[in-house]
Amino acid sequence: MEQIRVHESDQVKMPQDSLNVNLQLGSTIEEVKEYLEDPQNTLARTNKGLLYRMKLKVSLSYRQAPGNINVGIFKNVQIDLKFPKGVLSEKTCIKHESLSLTNSSTPPIEQILLYAQNHMLPHDLHVEAVLTYQQVKDQQKGASLLRTNCNSVLMPASFFMRVVEPSKDSQDFKLQLSMRNGQSIGSLPDVFQSLLNKQIVDDNFK
Repeated sequence: MEQIRVHESDQVKMPQDSLNVNLQLGSTIEEVKEYLEDPQNTLARTNKGLLYRMKLKVSLSYRQAPGNINVGIFKNVQIDLKFPKGVLSEKTCIKHESLSLTNSSTPPIEQILLYAQNHMLPHDLHVEAVLTYQQVKDQQKGASLLRTNCNSVLMPASFFMRVVEPSKDSQDFKLQLSMRNGQSIGSLPDVFQSLLNKQIVDDNFK
């Protein structure tokens, strides 16, 4: 019982400082000449072979609890990133073994490059980040609390759409969507993905 009381007392005295994860997308979709390993030819490119790219800034913000004059100590800090279908990211996980922060500290900031892939129509355009960390009272003691924080940012639909100049070898293409007996044709991403799959199959049998 005494051990339980001591444990509960430590929990009450644990600092209430917090970490938050922040996401910021670049304002432009870049077309860049950059070499990336792409053996399956999955990366989307312009007519000139340039890659479509966006920049994502991932940062942490520290909030000190009222009345706390001590340094905020955080261990096993991890940010897991989830991207929409059709996005190739340099990283999907960011880790920091230990962080000691004050109100005057600058928390770590990391920039990640995102690349568009071919033939992808995502159902969800959100980039999601889940932050997990241990709140530590003292570097020399093992007592800690596991805490989480999450955030998201919306990618522009234009990142997944290609507008290119027609090729001299291009063929006429007519698209017609119709409804019969009041039945729904389904969501547009599903419709266009089905059309794209059919076109790929037709091309393979030419």
